[in-house]
Amino acid sequence: SFPFLRERGNLRSRTTFYHTLGRLLFMDDATSRFRAFVLPIHNTLCELASVPDVTLRDTTECRRRMIGLSRDLRGLAQATSSRKTYTMVYEWLYPKHTQLFLRALSIWTADTDVAHPILKLFNELALNKTQRITFDASSPGGILLFREISKVVCLYGEYVCQEAVVNAAAKAASAQANAGADIPPAPGTPESGG
Repeated sequence: SFPFLRERGNLRSRTTFYHTLGRLLFMDDATSRFRAFVLPIHNTLCELASVPDVTLRDTTECRRRMIGLSRDLRGLAQATSSRKTYTMVYEWLYPKHTQLFLRALSIWTADTDVAHPILKLFNELALNKTQRITFDASSPGGILLFREISKVVCLYGEYVCQEAVVNAAAKAASAQANAGADIPPAPGTPESGG
């Protein structure tokens, strides 16, 4: 826990900070060091997972923590440049912690301050730079990763489609109302004056 990360002005720097820490962490293949490093993040994720949806949605602190965690984990995921380090992060996140991010995305879909860091985290997890995403032939890891990414895309895609329909309907209603104002009144009606 780093106090300077709590400041709102440093939110965007969290990804870079954790990317740098992750690069240092992954310089050697110490799994025990990784577990110790992610323990505070793990505890925060478990704590947020136990919070009911209503409380999660209505609490500013929970919202702020989800934004920070998404940025932190994206930085950590960016630091994985080998199969071993990527698998370490993936196996730690899936399935226990990915469910929390799906819950958060479903609660705050319309809030871009929360949704975008979550989407960027899952984008980073799906990005196969340096051929780091390689699962054993007998492992269902690739299918499970695809399933989690598709849940995120479908959840956010449904929201975007609904917003597009609502916005199109609002534009049509507005255009219709504005068009009606430009039409002169029919002759012989009280509005025409005759």
